[in-house]
Amino acid sequence: MSSRNHILEQITKNQPPATSHPGLDGNWLQYSDLRQKFADVLKGVGGTCVISHSQYEINDYLTKLDYFNNAQRVLTLCEGIGNSTIEVTCQTDPHTLDDLDFAIIPGDIAVAENAAIWIDGAKLTQRVIPFITQHLAIVVNEADLVHNLHEAYARIPPLKSQFGIFISGPSKTADIEQSLVIGAHGSRSLVVFLVK
Repeated sequence: MSSRNHILEQITKNQPPATSHPGLDGNWLQYSDLRQKFADVLKGVGGTCVISHSQYEINDYLTKLDYFNNAQRVLTLCEGIGNSTIEVTCQTDPHTLDDLDFAIIPGDIAVAENAAIWIDGAKLTQRVIPFITQHLAIVVNEADLVHNLHEAYARIPPLKSQFGIFISGPSKTADIEQSLVIGAHGSRSLVVFLVK
């Protein structure tokens, strides 16, 4: 018997007993103050939550950010929020976005449990935008804030595109000498505007 077959035989003999799927019905996490929980978790993962009542408030907040004011290449996919200095279509070569300074994109669902925001790829002209930009802003309606991922998945409609993603906080890693590095392989900052 070969070593390979011997190993596979031993694995087969020593498998744990089969168990049935526990199901998806359960008492999942619920929070008394969704907005505060989302803001606290987002802060913990390096992002900023801003409660806004209008596009005017969002634009006013943006003008107070140095990295927005100093941005040379800005792209907004949210009408009335910020001003694009570049135009991006689905035919744009994504490599031309390698020096994108600031992007503003719409979010579909925000999750208080882990501060993740669901982004439907159909709303992005190029799927690389949230990852290649130096600084990212996401605009989400507060009505689309849910307690947990179970609720979020239940609300995600069938994708109109072949791409969708949850984003939580700016890019970060602690793999390098166990030191937290923000913006290691993506956006260096994230601000989420929860619109009432």
